[in-house]
Amino acid sequence: MDKALARNKDPETSHLAAESVHVGRLEMTIVAALKEGGPMSTYHIAEYIGADRDSVSPRMKKLESKGLVYKTGRTVTNKKNRQCIEWRATHE
Repeated sequence: MDKALARNKDPETSHLAAESVHVGRLEMTIVAALKEGGPMSTYHIAEYIGADRDSVSPRMKKLESKGLVYKTGRTVTNKKNRQCIEWRATHE
């Protein structure tokens, strides 16, 4: 099973939080959100599933390498008025 990661320099609370994350469940929730809600940025995915963006964002490259999601080539604006990559589930 994949584990969430914390950097060696991160505080102990970050390591404890990383240990509590069930990565497989989170990944499947992200893919399900993209299938249900259509293309979204990591900010929008996090909001859609009620998770922290810092939990969602690191999973995207892994999901992409598994062939479950891909970048649409578009960018979208988040609530902080920043441009973000738009992601889509491979099989919607």
